[in-house]
Order: sequence, then structure tokens, then C-alpha cells
Amino acid sequence: MRDTMREEIKRATAMHKAGRVDDALALYMHLLERHPRHPDLLHLAGIAFRQKGQEGEGIDFLTRACDAAPRNTVFLVDLGNALLTASCPAKAREAFGRAVARDGSCAKAHAGLAAAHRALKDIRGAAEAYRTAARLEPGAFAHHFNAGLALYTVKEFQEARRLLVRAVDLSPDSAEAHRLLGVCLFQEGACDAAIRSLRNAVRLDAANATAWYDLANALRDAGGIKEALSSYEAAMRNRPGYKEAAANRGELLQATGAVGAARELYRTVLRRAPRCSLVASNLLLSLNYDASLDKKTVYEEHCRLAKQCFEPEGLPTGPRMQAARDRRLRIGYVSPDFRRHSVGYFFDAILSCHDRDAFEIFCYANVEHADETTARFRNVCRWLDIRALSDAAAAERIQDDKIDILVDLAGHTANNRLGVFARKPAPVQVTYLGYPNTTGLRSIDVRLTDALADPTGEDAYYAENLVRLARGFLCYTPPESAPPPEIALVADRRVPTFGSCNNPAKISDATAAVWSEILRAVPAARLVLKYRYLDDPDVADALRRRFAQHGIDTKRIECRGRSTSPVDHLSVYNRIDVTLDTLPYNGATTTCEALWMGVPVVSMTGDRHAARVGTSILSASGCEDFVARTTKDYVRIAMELALDRERIVSVRRTLREKVGASALCDGHGFARALEHAYRNMVARD
Repeated sequence: MRDTMREEIKRATAMHKAGRVDDALALYMHLLERHPRHPDLLHLAGIAFRQKGQEGEGIDFLTRACDAAPRNTVFLVDLGNALLTASCPAKAREAFGRAVARDGSCAKAHAGLAAAHRALKDIRGAAEAYRTAARLEPGAFAHHFNAGLALYTVKEFQEARRLLVRAVDLSPDSAEAHRLLGVCLFQEGACDAAIRSLRNAVRLDAANATAWYDLANALRDAGGIKEALSSYEAAMRNRPGYKEAAANRGELLQATGAVGAARELYRTVLRRAPRCSLVASNLLLSLNYDASLDKKTVYEEHCRLAKQCFEPEGLPTGPRMQAARDRRLRIGYVSPDFRRHSVGYFFDAILSCHDRDAFEIFCYANVEHADETTARFRNVCRWLDIRALSDAAAAERIQDDKIDILVDLAGHTANNRLGVFARKPAPVQVTYLGYPNTTGLRSIDVRLTDALADPTGEDAYYAENLVRLARGFLCYTPPESAPPPEIALVADRRVPTFGSCNNPAKISDATAAVWSEILRAVPAARLVLKYRYLDDPDVADALRRRFAQHGIDTKRIECRGRSTSPVDHLSVYNRIDVTLDTLPYNGATTTCEALWMGVPVVSMTGDRHAARVGTSILSASGCEDFVARTTKDYVRIAMELALDRERIVSVRRTLREKVGASALCDGHGFARALEHAYRNMVARD
């Protein structure tokens, strides 16, 4: 009888292997009528049902097989795979867990467990299980790749890179392995190695839009502007409607001075994807560089796109929350720039000097590349990383935290979370610091500014109510690593040198014209322009040509690119006698850096906030003498400073101490003024 049974099973499995699944299954079922708990028959029937697409029956028979032979690892793995296919990841994890407990050396069991963890959003659990599978089967590409992918997802880039290097060795023709390795290298700051891997990825799969996008990002950071632009274009060509690629290409065009081309790209994308908030923010930011646009037009465009792209269907209609008055006020700050960034330099003193007895501080971080500044900020507040949270989920968390005043620090700059603010998770919402204009959102109540940046009468151009801080709206924390101003170098310099470290997007036609007028007025002078993309000869030459159009010899224009360190960057100011502010979009961090390095900054008061930031900073630092009211004054002040070597040396010797003692750097005084404004907001709410 036993031999006959064995022969029948052998005949059925031969049919199965030959592809005669229906015949094999019929025989399995016939045999099971006589032997209903036969584990092999139950297992084989389960496999056959699955091959026929009958997942429910397959799971039933595989479950019965595991019940009949609970120590059989193969059965448990097959059951786990069936449960995964049937979208039952929790039950699959249980089956794979039993398999691993039964046989810890089974790589397939660990890989299945990893897949179940991944389906349950437990990426760290998946990473560990895939890593174990890779260790058990060192020649298996899939285990190494999947482990690397999971580790990359949880930002363990070094270990992810190690596994992906092995994956590439095992499968050198895998474009996706090369791509992911390149992205890990990029995250670690190994830009050249990242570019090599990403070039391999697009060579192996020229239609891979994501690989082209990742390559473009790495090239952009390495200063390969022309190739980066063409790589973004390839990404968009291979994936029409690739909004992230369009946004980044536009940002790069803008940052290299091609603001008009960037704006046209944004408008093209918005015609196809009218609710794309990413591109809408980029477009709105670009409007601030254009002096030809009147304030009313810019305001109306902000309000239109805010409603179109950020506000969910119907504004919140529930009962309006009230800020607490019987406990410490809870202030929540939302930013992608809690790092070594311009916003960080102005937020540092606020975070350090807040009165913790009266205020409880929360930071909702959307930071992509954390650094030592991120770590320092994290240690002095209640911190939540919201990158992985949707706008709705982040808003719900903020509501759960019972935030009284929620402060946006980004506006329409990169990686903002204005979609969170559109959901009104806090009773009072404020925008401040990171953006020189209105957000356009009806859900944001207040914009913090001052009377110089936004004098009386400007309120009509903001969706928010303006609250003007009496001490100025900025507080600068100078970097501790700043080198000292070099007095002797300035005293010995024989050629008057103007300079600017601003983004070329800010060097508008109006800026180029007035700077050219200054260079004509001081014919011996040179102009030093520094920005990270000016290493690229094409970008630098395009910028020089704008001065040539005004009759300026391009040899008088020195373009300098990225610095090797913050100290190296600040040292450039020792090569400059007078810094020239941009029009109509003033510098902020660059102005403060120049002042801290002892370099006078000439700015002109314009007709909008972006064009008055220089006036605000210079007034707060006690340097009102450097503020011009007209273009004629601007040229005169710059010329007189450059030609007065004795005054330049005196300013270089004394300016740092003067600025350090001014309201611009008074963190405690600024924090008290800010807290007073917060209390008034709650009192009015």
C-alpha cells in the first residue's frame, strides 16, 4: 500500500512538473480523500491551487500542511509567500517567523520575513532580516540589493553602500543597483563616486527617469551645471510630468541667473499639473527677483496659487481652537532648514534664548541632510522629524501636541510644508524669516516683520496680518569659526574691490546696471562675485557678459565658486573692500556675513520687503550710513567708501565689535520681543 501511494504521488508530481497542473491537482485531491492529513499532498495541492490563481484555496491547503508538519521550514516559507501575495503581511510575518525559529540558517525564510516586515512598514525589521539573508547566501543578488534598499530608506547609508557594492559585483548589469549605490554615495558626500555609479545606471537603462534625475542632482552639487541641466531634461523626457525633475531644473536655471527660463518652465508644468504645489512654490519664489512686476500683481499671484495648489478641498470648518492661557505656551516651528543654512543662522538665537519657563518649544523638522547644527537644535527642544508624514498626518500630530502658535520658517522656499498650515492645525499660525513675501494662504494669521522692511501701508499686499517687531525682524548668530578681519591686507590693497556673494538670480538687470555705473565711476576698481555655481565657466561667462553689455571690461569681474569650508567662504570677504547689495531682492545672510567680517555693505531701500531687508539689517546693526534712498545715492556711497582707504581700514578694524554689540546680534533681547509678540497674538485670539 505504501509503495502504491509513493508511486501515485510520484506520478502526480511528474504531471505537475510537466505543466499538467489540473491533472496533478485532481490526483492530489483523489489521494487526499484517502489520506487527508498527508503533509506532502497538502503542500503540493496548495502549490497547485496557487498556480491556478486560486490563492484562498492555496493558503487553506498550505496552512493544513503546516499543521500536519509544523517543523517543516519549506512549508512555512511557502505559506508565508502565499499570505504575502494575498496581502496578509501580519500572518505572513508569523509564518516566516516560525520558519526562522525552526531553521535559522534558511535564507529564504529570512528574506520572506524581511518582505513581510517591509509590507508592514517596519523597514528596520526588513533591513535586519535581509541583511541576515545576505549573510547566509553571500552569492544572492536579491538579498544584498533589498538589504541595501531597506538600509538606504532608514538612512543607514554606510551599511547600505557596503551591501550595494556587493550587489553590483553580483549583478553588474543591474541599472537599479548602480542607481541606488550612487544615491547612497551622494548622501555620504562622495559626489564623484556617486556620479560614476549613476552614469553606469543610465548607460545600462537609458529610459530610467529616476536615474537621470539622481544623476542630475549629483552633477548639480558637483558644479557640473550644463550636464545637470541636460540630465534633468532626460528625466523629464523619459517621464513626462516628472514634477521633481522640472522643479529642480528650474531651480538650477534660476540659481545660475536664467530666472526667465525657469519661470517659463514652471508655468508650463502648472498648465499640465495645476495643483502641483512644488512647482507653484518655485514659481512664486521666482517672482521676487523681478523688479518689473508690481507688488499688487505679485500679491495676487501668491493668493491665486496658494488657493489652487495648497488649500485642501474646503478649509477647516470645525470649531476654532483656542490657544491655552493656563499653561506654558506651546510654540511649534516648522522648517526644512534646521541645519547649516541661512535660516539656521537667524533661528539659532531664538531657539537658544527662548524662556523655557514660559514657553514650550517644538521643532517639526523636514530636514533632508542633517548636520551638526541639526543635532544641536534637536537637543534643546521637543523634536519631530516630519519628512515621512503626509500634510494631513503632520497636521494631526501638531493638533495632538496642542500647539498654540505654529510658525512657518520657509514660506515658498524649497521643501516647505505649507500644505500642513493649509489644514490649520494650530489656533494661531505665523510665517516668518525664510521668505520675503506673503504665503498667500488664508489659514496663516500673522507675518512677522518690522517697520523698515514693511512700513505702514504695505499691509494690503499680504494675506497675513503684519506684526512689526520694534527691534528689527532678524537676529543673527555669527559663526564661531569665523576668521578675523585682515586689517593689514586691506590697508595694503591698492585696487579698490567691490564684491557680492549673492545668488546670481538676485543679480537682476537693474543690479547689473547700477553696479556697472559704480565700476565706471571707479575705473580702477574690480568686482568679486562669489557663488557655488560660478565654478562653471559657462555660468561665469554668462554673468560677465551682462556687465559687458554696459561697457565693462570682463577682466574686471572675478568669479569665484564654491568654498572648501565655512572658514574658506568667509575668508573671501578679506578680498573685498565694499559689498554691494542686490536689487530688488536684497541679501540677508550675505549682508550679515560681510558686516561680521568688517566689510561695509551698501544697500538701497526699495518698494517691497525683499528690497528693504538690507535697510532693516543695516539699521539694526547701527550702519544706517550705508543705506541709500536713490540709485544716485547708492553709487555715491559705494564710490566714496571705495576711494577712502583710511575709512575702509577703520571700518574693518571696528565693525565686528560694533555689530556684535548691536540689536542685530542681541539674542536675548530679540527673544523677549518675539515672545511679547506671541503673547499678544494669543491674547487677541
